[in-house]
Amino acid sequence: MRLAAGILVVSVLACGGQTSSSLLTAPADSGAPGVAQACANQAAADCALRDSCTGGVANEITYGGAAACVSALTASCIANLGAPDTANTAAHVEGCAQAYPTESCTDWWANNTVAACRSPAGARTNGAVCGVNAQCASAFCFIGANSGCGTCHAPAMPGDPCQVSSQCQYSMDCPVVAPATSGVCTVRGGLGAACDDRLPCDGGLACIGSNSATMVMGTCLAGQTTTGVTCNSQSGPGCDGELYLHCTSGTCQAEPLVADGQPCGDVGPAYVPCDAGGLCVKPAGSQTGTCVGAAPVGAACDSVLGPPCLSPAKCISASGTGTSGTCRSPDPASCG
Repeated sequence: MRLAAGILVVSVLACGGQTSSSLLTAPADSGAPGVAQACANQAAADCALRDSCTGGVANEITYGGAAACVSALTASCIANLGAPDTANTAAHVEGCAQAYPTESCTDWWANNTVAACRSPAGARTNGAVCGVNAQCASAFCFIGANSGCGTCHAPAMPGDPCQVSSQCQYSMDCPVVAPATSGVCTVRGGLGAACDDRLPCDGGLACIGSNSATMVMGTCLAGQTTTGVTCNSQSGPGCDGELYLHCTSGTCQAEPLVADGQPCGDVGPAYVPCDAGGLCVKPAGSQTGTCVGAAPVGAACDSVLGPPCLSPAKCISASGTGTSGTCRSPDPASCG
C-alpha cells in the first residue's frame, strides 16, 4: 500500500501566460535577475529535479505535467517574494536555481533541501502570523493543510504531529496512512533500517518483509529501478517506490496513472494513483476507490470526499477542515 503522500505545499497566485514549455529551459540572466526571471529559473530547475528523481511521474501526479509545474511554482515564487517582512530576495532565488542541479535524488526524496534553497530567517517572532518561512526568525512558518496563513513556530522535531510534509522541517517526511488524515514528522530510514507504512525508507530503497495487517516490520534494502526485473516484496529484491514502481506478479511494473472517474488504490496486484492532482476517494473499510479530479481556483472542494484542489491551491473552509470549502490560492501578502 502506498502512503498518502505528504506533499510540500507552496503559496501561489493565479498567473496567466506561464505555461509555456520554454520556461523549462529558461537560462539565468548574466546580470542580477529580476523577480520574474529568477522565479522562472528556480521553478524550471525545481520541476526538472522532480522529473529526474521520479521517472517523470511526480509532476504529472501533482500538477498534471512539467509545464504546469513550472507555471505554478513560478507564480508561487513571485507571490512569496511579495510577502511583507520576507528575508527572501530575487538574488537568493537565483542562487537556489543554480544550486538545484547539485541536489541528489536521495536528498530530494528525503526533503533534505540543498542549503542554497533553504529559507533565510526573517524578523517575525514565534507566534506571529506568517505566510512563508522567510518571514520568521525561526525560518519556519507552520501552516495548516487547509489554511492560507499560519504562525511562526519553532522548527518541527521528529514525532511532532503533521498533516503534510511542509509542516515538518528539512530531512523529514509526513507519512499519512489511510484512513488516518494525519501522521508525525519522520526521518526516513537508511539501508538496513526497520520500516513499514509509517516508517518509510530513503529513496532508492524498498521496504522488504513488512506486513501492516500483522504489524510485522520490514527492512530497508536496495530497490530495483527498472521495469520488468524480478522482485519479491517479502523476500526481496523490492521495487523503488519513489520511481512509482510496484512489484506485480513477480516483476517491477510502473504504477499506472488514471484520470477522473477511474478505479484507483489497490486495484488487483498493483497500486493505482490518480493523475493531475486527483484524489482517490475510497469507501469506508476499502482500499479501492474512484479518482475524483482536482478542481480549479474558485471552485467548490472537499479534501475528504473530493474534489480536491489542483496544487498548490488549498481547500479553504470556515471549519478549517477542508470539507465543503472553496479552492483558494494562498496569498502570503495577506498574512499580517
